[in-house]
Amino acid sequence: MIYLELLGLVLLVNIAPAFVPPTWTILVYFIVKHNLYLPLVVVCGVAAATLGRFILSKYIGIISHSLFNEEQIENIGYIGKRLGKTKKANFFFTFLYSLTPLSTTALFVAAGIAKIRMDMVLLGFFLGRVVSYTVLATSARALSSNMTSADGGGLTWGSIVKILLAAIVFLFFIFIDWKALLEHKKIRIKWHIWRWSKKKD
Repeated sequence: MIYLELLGLVLLVNIAPAFVPPTWTILVYFIVKHNLYLPLVVVCGVAAATLGRFILSKYIGIISHSLFNEEQIENIGYIGKRLGKTKKANFFFTFLYSLTPLSTTALFVAAGIAKIRMDMVLLGFFLGRVVSYTVLATSARALSSNMTSADGGGLTWGSIVKILLAAIVFLFFIFIDWKALLEHKKIRIKWHIWRWSKKKD
């Protein structure tokens, strides 16, 4: 039953585009709190995270035209098109990125808007996260004897800071002009990105 709870929570976290904690922190919590079998937790976590990211990319691709204006869709989709040049490039870029503990939300949002093929992206994500989640979970379990109990179950200042930082990174990704950055090496912010917003002359 506890593994089903883990699967459901990780799935929901990876479907959400922002304001959620990193998946690896959830896996660490379940391992430390419930003393679960680490390899099984990692496999369950990675499988649910991969499905969640696939769902995220699909629904973002569907609702993007209702949420963003055409210029911003082209802007965010630009990074997805750069990603989607070859299957091999998709796999290795996603695999290497997924080896880090960084959020992959921006990557899957861009892939969804650009509507690139997701097979190699998902495979790279799955294998990369198997490695990174195993390393992070193993390290956290080794240090768990020095951790304070989290029996209260409420938000801590640390978790609040992590959520806010994740939201800031996501918003930075949304507002930055990727075409200007990648083609001209200039950091430019695009404020008028919403379909209902209007540019000032």
